[in-house]
Amino acid sequence: MRQGQTAFTLLAIAALSTFAGCSSKKDLNEGNLTDALNAYYAPGPGICLHSWQFPYPLSRADIRNSEDVHNDPVLTPVPGLEALKSAGLLVSHDAPNPASDGAVARTYILTDAGSAALTDAVGSSGAVASGSRTGGFCYGHVHITRVVKWDAASMGESTAYFNYEMDGLPEWAKRPDIQRAFPTLGRLVRGAGTGKTSSVVMRLTTAGWEVKH
Repeated sequence: MRQGQTAFTLLAIAALSTFAGCSSKKDLNEGNLTDALNAYYAPGPGICLHSWQFPYPLSRADIRNSEDVHNDPVLTPVPGLEALKSAGLLVSHDAPNPASDGAVARTYILTDAGSAALTDAVGSSGAVASGSRTGGFCYGHVHITRVVKWDAASMGESTAYFNYEMDGLPEWAKRPDIQRAFPTLGRLVRGAGTGKTSSVVMRLTTAGWEVKH
């Protein structure tokens, strides 16, 4: 190889190395999206149901409203509470004669199994003098196996499509009644390890891509 050709080759290699070294967390690519998704799903106790404060009271109006909306889990908490009760995480006590629609008619309380399964909310001290606890029931960790594709960025946002697996899934989260009462949980559990594509909106921040809350 001539000296001029050697010099040109070395310059080309150097240029490629420099270009590779300039890769940024702000680039919209598979690696950055995978890192951002795993950073969102993996830490702490994993994926959790929304936070509750127990004991959890329902008024007579709350119960009647649940019947009016046909126990739609999006519109009333009753199906979720009843499913958690059936799974052995809660018990309930009904007041015999509520004085009014606003009076407490039913109270849900943690069982020993529920107390062990509950993850205390950030800033919560767990059991306190009043006997109340605030937290959520967590049901495993999501691990991204592949980012299949993503939409072109628009206004600093993009939708990422990915495959995933779950581990640490508790037995109660495998129950059909739980999955019906908590549709997001149901979709995640049923889709894990199947190759079914899930999606989430990502947003670009000063630190790079992250899941949009």
